[in-house]
Amino acid sequence: SLGHIIEYNQISPQTKTNAIQNMPRPTNTDEVRRFLGLVTYYSRFIPQFSTMTYPLRCLLRKGEPWAWTSKCESSFQNFKTELCSDRVLVPFDPSLPLNLTTDASPTGVAAILSHEVEG
Repeated sequence: SLGHIIEYNQISPQTKTNAIQNMPRPTNTDEVRRFLGLVTYYSRFIPQFSTMTYPLRCLLRKGEPWAWTSKCESSFQNFKTELCSDRVLVPFDPSLPLNLTTDASPTGVAAILSHEVEG
């Protein structure tokens, strides 16, 4: 799992990006549920989270046959990229100006409170 190193006045991510980048795509509904559990923990850092999860959530519908589509693959790869991005890996700094980003679509609603980090 992804964790953080907590030190005096600092929280920083552990180096686990290789495990994420090399993660194989899910091959059944149980694996999709586990993957969605991982990414949901970081949902507050990922723009358009609900929209991005939609193709994967469709795989969990009862009575639907398993069909890994190009949209599922795109969603999976995009999440791996997001999990390794500065949005997730850089800790929040309350001394910096804040940005509020909202998004809504027919398949989901999301809001993210963030700040920009130079470098």
